[in-house]
Order: sequence, then structure tokens, then C-alpha cells
Amino acid sequence: MKLFLVKLVLFALTLVMSSSAFALSDKKTAAIKVAYLYYFSKFVTWPQSVEFNQQQINLCSGNVSEEEAYQLSTVNGKNVSGNSLNVIYIQAEQLAAEKATSSYVKKLLSECHIVYVNASFAYWFNQHVQEVSEYALIVSDSELLNKTDIFLFTQKNKLSFEINDKAVEKKGLKISSKLLKLSKRREG
Repeated sequence: MKLFLVKLVLFALTLVMSSSAFALSDKKTAAIKVAYLYYFSKFVTWPQSVEFNQQQINLCSGNVSEEEAYQLSTVNGKNVSGNSLNVIYIQAEQLAAEKATSSYVKKLLSECHIVYVNASFAYWFNQHVQEVSEYALIVSDSELLNKTDIFLFTQKNKLSFEINDKAVEKKGLKISSKLLKLSKRREG
């Protein structure tokens, strides 16, 4: 039953995104991005050596819009392969203003299994990317990011994603063939 529901949701997302008449509003874009993040957490397998403290997969995100924050709240606590998806908000401006210690930033980022980096978070993240766990799946929609595993992009009014196979493989992450089939290559 679960597998059927997952397939149904992925099929629905594919249909919605393949419609050429589909114009992306901020609200719809945020909803689809968060749906992608949720399904990435379901279709990625981390190495067995990776620990999920308190049986949580930590999805870290910084400087999100109000709509993205709302959408992220809808997946917070959802079950993901026996673990709970835990959304952690990183307030980059606040950390900079408080002159947070590098050990605090390192501890915070080292607990992330997935990091979502949008354009407003990319500059701060680039300065602290070395603090991120080696197994963290980095998902971004920003061209400003120097390092990403999955890139979200809009092409012909469709939100798609591109998987950096080599980067993911180097981290020891396994991505479901179903997810790989949905991955697109950017034009140009």
C-alpha cells in the first residue's frame, strides 16, 4: 500500500510538472521543492555507518521564505523509512550577528543529513561547507553554491532536478533508480 501511494504521488508530481501550461507561483514552487526534499529523504539510502540520533533524519535549511517555512512545517515529523524527518532551521544572519563559534556551527551542520540551500543561504553556506558532514545530501536551487548533490531548477516553467551522480556516489549515498529516472539534465 505504501509503495502504491509513493508511486502515485511521484506520478502526480511528474504530471503536474510536465504540463506546459503550468506556471510556477512562489507558493506552488515552495510546495514542489519541499515535496522533492521529502521524497529525496525517502529515496536516498545513507551508508550503514551513518547514525540517526533519536531515529531522526535531519533536514537543515537556512534563510527560507515564509512560504518555504510553512511547507517545511508540513513534512516535519513525517515518517521516513522508520525514522522521523526533523526540520532544522539555520538562521545564518543570527549566527553571524551573534558571532557564533566555529565549533557551534560545526556541531550544527554536522548533524544534517540533508541540507537545502536556496540563493539567500548560499553565501553563508559556501563559507561553512567544510563543516557539513561528509554524508550530507546537499540540495540547492542556487547557481551561487559551489557544491551540490541535487540541483533544483526551472526550465520551460517546470521545476526539475539534476542529480550529480559522481558527488553522491563519492559520499556513499545510494539513490533509488526511481528517483534517478526522474532526474533531468539542464539545457545549455
